[in-house]
Amino acid sequence: MVEKKGIYVPEIDIDTCMGCGLCQDSCNSVTSKQCLILKNGVMCVFNEKACKMQQPECDFRCVKLCPTKALSLARIDA
Repeated sequence: MVEKKGIYVPEIDIDTCMGCGLCQDSCNSVTSKQCLILKNGVMCVFNEKACKMQQPECDFRCVKLCPTKALSLARIDA
């Protein structure tokens, strides 16, 4: 992955997500059950603060390991 400056969170394409949970299982957030949650059969970012707190150490395994490439990175204001 190319090094990017700024704060990022996963963005999930709900039409592509198959709800397998691999992204959630791979999340290395140390806060309450990571940054992602399964809702209505698809993943969604439910704890943006937890995700932001992990940076810059986060390697975004959730994005890298998604088998359907439903996750991408979205830059947000800090």
